[in-house]
Amino acid sequence: MFLKQIHIKEFKALKNVHISLKQNDKSNVFSIASLNGLGKSTLLQFIFTMLHCSFDDGRKEYVKNLLEGLYPDILDDELLELAEFEIEDKKEIIQIGFVIVGNTHGGFNFDCFLDIPEIEEKLEELGELKSKLESLLKIQEEIR
Repeated sequence: MFLKQIHIKEFKALKNVHISLKQNDKSNVFSIASLNGLGKSTLLQFIFTMLHCSFDDGRKEYVKNLLEGLYPDILDDELLELAEFEIEDKKEIIQIGFVIVGNTHGGFNFDCFLDIPEIEEKLEELGELKSKLESLLKIQEEIR
């Protein structure tokens, strides 16, 4: 699995940050260099927490702790996109989005989503297959 691109829309001091990590044959190590105080540690903290904790319900509280207090003005039902990651796994591209949604208690709910075109196609195929099977079962019942 290889993290190809990161687009952080808003997190702490990171605003509209685009990072493209191009894989090569020589190394799988990438350096990030900048002056002190410009967000290198924040970037790494964000990447690690999102990838390590977002998809495990037992760890989502850590994501919420990381984001707590950063978006005090988010309105009820307002959707704020935090970031998008692009990952390559076995030549398959996976898009991951991270969002928060304001809730009625003055806080927010965190969520993430995957966009994998091949899975959507397979789900459509399964839906069609399910419909055909249901039709066949109905015909079979009518014959009896």
